[in-house]
Amino acid sequence: MAFVVNDRVKETTTSTGTGTVNLGGAATGFETFVAGIGNSNTTYYCIQDQGGSNFEIGLGTVTDATPDTLSRTTVLSSSNSDSLVNFGAGTKDVFCTLPASKAVVEDGSNNVAIGNNITVGGTVDGIDIATRDGVLTSTTTTANAALPKAGGAMTGAITSATAFTIDSADDINLDAAGNAVRFKSNGNEIGQVSMANSDLAISASAQDKDIIFKGNDGGSTITALTLDMSTAGKATFNNDISLGDSQKAIFGDGEDLEIFHDGSNSKIQTVSGSTGDLYIASQRSGSDLYIRAENDIKIQPQGGENGIVVTGDGSVILYHDNIAHFETDGPGANVTGLLDISSKLNVAGGTEATSSDGAIRTEGGISAAKKIIAGTSVTGTEFIGDVVSAHTAETSIASDDLIAVYDTSASAIRKATIANAALAGPTGSPGSNGSPGSPGSNGSPGPTGGTGPTGPTGPTGPTGPTGPSGTITNTSYQMTALGVGTGAGPTGQIRATSNITAYYSDSRLKDFEGPIDSALEKVKALTGYYFKENDLARSFGYDNEKRQVGVSAQEVEAVLPEVVTEAPFNAEYKSVWYEKLVPLLIEAIKELDEKKCNCKKDK
Repeated sequence: MAFVVNDRVKETTTSTGTGTVNLGGAATGFETFVAGIGNSNTTYYCIQDQGGSNFEIGLGTVTDATPDTLSRTTVLSSSNSDSLVNFGAGTKDVFCTLPASKAVVEDGSNNVAIGNNITVGGTVDGIDIATRDGVLTSTTTTANAALPKAGGAMTGAITSATAFTIDSADDINLDAAGNAVRFKSNGNEIGQVSMANSDLAISASAQDKDIIFKGNDGGSTITALTLDMSTAGKATFNNDISLGDSQKAIFGDGEDLEIFHDGSNSKIQTVSGSTGDLYIASQRSGSDLYIRAENDIKIQPQGGENGIVVTGDGSVILYHDNIAHFETDGPGANVTGLLDISSKLNVAGGTEATSSDGAIRTEGGISAAKKIIAGTSVTGTEFIGDVVSAHTAETSIASDDLIAVYDTSASAIRKATIANAALAGPTGSPGSNGSPGSPGSNGSPGPTGGTGPTGPTGPTGPTGPTGPSGTITNTSYQMTALGVGTGAGPTGQIRATSNITAYYSDSRLKDFEGPIDSALEKVKALTGYYFKENDLARSFGYDNEKRQVGVSAQEVEAVLPEVVTEAPFNAEYKSVWYEKLVPLLIEAIKELDEKKCNCKKDK
């Protein structure tokens, strides 16, 4: 788009109002705006009522269309106090003009007044233009414009349609007198270089625009450093950051953490006087933390003594006072010193020597004060050094000696004395039944509370995704805790040919706080849905084409939040413990039965 002024450009228009005018064709002896000015170019225009007093002079843009149009971008003067004229019906003349306010004229003193900037796109009358001491002069030595020398004055802007070059054999000084050197594009500030309190500041002025340092790598441009202004100055390096020996990467307001190489060793350390502890953690769900070395891995206290050592061959050694007390090896583990077991020692099935059963074995012997004897229910072979063999009777054990007893009810070895060992013997004949105790009196039932009004049904939330079906094919498992789908990704199915037992339900393990109130109203607020996985669920790995049934976690959470938890694949989503809905259903059925009974009484 260019600015063009031409002679003998005149058309008519019948457009009304203050908007863009439709051009009606060239007047006799004149050209159209499209022919004389050109499509998409700007020009000075005048719109004048034929036989009227309304007029408007301004700057507009020509558009080649059907019909051709002239926009009214800027009003320079008009019969409406230099504002847009609201033209009425009738024919108006539209022609190209040169407003007096934009004309460059010579006064009686041969002076030419310029209202704003001077833009030179080449030469004037074939002569190059330069400045000397603040005054424009002609020169034939260069085709480039020169800036004023020291002592000269220059205001306004220097505008060039092509590259603008400042070439100096000496320093180039930009002195903004404490203000900023600003960089703009089409009049909009992009960034600036400024100085305050003797500090040099390079700033990005546009919102969320980065500061980027670039270089040249063998002929191609590369980005070395990006300062991301959208995340509070995040720095992104394109490649490695190189620090020499003993040069540190320091973190924290108090310079608490240091990462460096001291010339001999690589270190990650907190400094003296730093706050808080040092954490090395992996916080992503389901992730592991690896510490690897070509030889040993050592965890040492401040004094430098050994604490925990993982050797290169995989052994783990635990130290106390720099003395090894526990060490794993190929067959198992070796303990040096006293092994103190405060509860019980449970020996699982395994092999010891030629035995197929679990075993306890001592290499040296057992002191008289710490005897181990075989209980009556122990099977297989027990290796107790040379002191006690399998099922050997021990007659010299005092009543206060500590012994090991196999508890058949717990399938474990327990510590005891002769006085309270209560060794398990053969099962005796059943004793006679005792006389039944007298029944206690029934407590008076509490009053039944009235049922509140049914509240409005809340909006249905999005259906949570169901993981794809998986199968555990083994026929029998016994484990303390079973986790399915505990890592990232969809869960599978648990199939059992026998019972699945909850963790605990014994009343002795619970402090009851009362029955679930208004259970029927809570059930009525829920809806059982048919559903299929949507695209969001499939993005987490769920892809089951069959129609399924379930509830909305959001609806359940509104009435019984205790059975709603985070989804195992993503904490942003919700999941329902379906088995914990059973107590709610129990209380709802009881309320229905009570209502049924009351209805019979009312009849």
